[in-house]
Amino acid sequence: MFALWMPSYRYGKGAWNIIAGLSLDWGGIVILTAYVIIFMILSPYMIKRKEAV
Repeated sequence: MFALWMPSYRYGKGAWNIIAGLSLDWGGIVILTAYVIIFMILSPYMIKRKEAV
C-alpha cells in the first residue's frame, strides 16, 4: 500500500502505461508533481543546514 505513493512506483507505472499503449495516469502525474514541489521547497533548507555544519 505504501509503495503506491512512492515516486519510483509512479515512474514505473507511467512507463508501463506508455509501453502498453495506454494514457498516463493523472493521479501519478499529480503525485510526482507533489514530490517535485516538496523537494524544491526542502532543498534550500537542507543546503543551508549542511553549510552550517
